[in-house]
Amino acid sequence: MNNKVIYKAIIEQYSSIVYKIGYVSPGKEVFDPTRKVSCEIRESFDLTSINEKAKFPDEVCPDFRRPLTELARKTRDLASTLILKALASSLEIDDVDFFNDCHKRVLGNGNFSKIRTLFYPPLNGESADYKG
Repeated sequence: MNNKVIYKAIIEQYSSIVYKIGYVSPGKEVFDPTRKVSCEIRESFDLTSINEKAKFPDEVCPDFRRPLTELARKTRDLASTLILKALASSLEIDDVDFFNDCHKRVLGNGNFSKIRTLFYPPLNGESADYKG
């Protein structure tokens, strides 16, 4: 079975998963419940699409859509022109566009990728997360 067939099978298997997008407030994500830290202190905004139907907090932050859309486009373009080709080449895949073909729909319909922006607030004093 070739790589493209495997990739298609993975996409079909996970196509029913609902991907969360939008704002994630501090404390909503817990990655390691065994640690003393009960939650992540960061805020994030996740996006899977930048088309006109994409959900942005335009009502409360009208200046957010344009720079995030521009960042997403530039990230996608950098990935498709350099990073994904370099990855294919370093893995000695004959078709240097293999990963580009797998990620054609990034930031569009049928997209399974996500761009996540993160904000970490300044730490006051010592944190259980960071021992510097």
